[in-house]
Amino acid sequence: MKKMAAVLLAAAGAAWAFRRSRADQAEADLWAEATDPIDGPSSGPGGGPGSGSADTASPR
Repeated sequence: MKKMAAVLLAAAGAAWAFRRSRADQAEADLWAEATDPIDGPSSGPGGGPGSGSADTASPR
């Protein structure tokens, strides 16, 4: 009987740890999304500083 109680307690602890881990990850993902920098007009594809489009153009 003690062995079964120990197994059930271990399973409950593992389930709790798993759910806690998932909740922590969801909260971390939410904070990461909320604190992402806002893309400005110069950061789109093919434009903006650092995009390399002007630096890599070959002279004609």
